[in-house]
Amino acid sequence: MPAPRGKLTDLPDISAYVLAHAAGIAWGFAVNPMIFRSLIAQGYRDHLPLAAIALGIAVSAVVLLIFLLLRKAMAGSGAPPPPGKPVPRASPPMCLPTRRASPGDLPSIR
Repeated sequence: MPAPRGKLTDLPDISAYVLAHAAGIAWGFAVNPMIFRSLIAQGYRDHLPLAAIALGIAVSAVVLLIFLLLRKAMAGSGAPPPPGKPVPRASPPMCLPTRRASPGDLPSIR
């Protein structure tokens, strides 16, 4: 019996992770410079290191929250369908292969 797959290998989880971090990077490039320019213009040069640490912690927390919300939204509710409603099933393939192709069956390109 193979080992179960890890949780972060699912496409919705990876998508949520990438989107959340992209939002954090976009915030870092767009908004952080405006905040620092404003602090410098107001004369708070001495507070820039503390502001950088605070912004880093705040953006990390927001990225985590965005990731968790996106992961939950992309995964769906996870609840089973209500009773009485049929569960959608995948249709079987239209034709099943009956034997392997041999080299003589394949057309040659000359």
